[in-house]
Amino acid sequence: TSLPRGTDIRRTRRCHVASSVVSVASAARGVSLGVVSIQVQLDDLQRILADFDAGYLLTVDPSTARVKVVSVRPALVDGALVVAGPGRGSLANVRANPAVTLVWPPREAGFSLIVDGNAECFSDDVRITPSGAVLHKPAAS
Repeated sequence: TSLPRGTDIRRTRRCHVASSVVSVASAARGVSLGVVSIQVQLDDLQRILADFDAGYLLTVDPSTARVKVVSVRPALVDGALVVAGPGRGSLANVRANPAVTLVWPPREAGFSLIVDGNAECFSDDVRITPSGAVLHKPAAS
């Protein structure tokens, strides 16, 4: 099991597994526990993002309830994630429904990063204020 560079499992918050709560140290030892989610403190987001490449912006069209997914490379600027030019469909969805999610897939067998937030359109860009973030992976069987 590999945590992103610089993650100190002694000071990392506890992770939630199904309806049980276990320590991240147990998960890091390879204990099969189901799904593992580790809360990311928003102050640590810049450091955690350094371990990821392109991610995906998920928006929802409220008139159809369909999710739109586009590949993005957000930049963290003054505590907000800025997505340059995600496209007309994503911009329209953000204007109608500002609740968005960003997902970065894992490198190899590591953790995915999931960030929820509220978005605003600025010209052709989207600025997302994160409201929560987790590192997530299915535990090894």
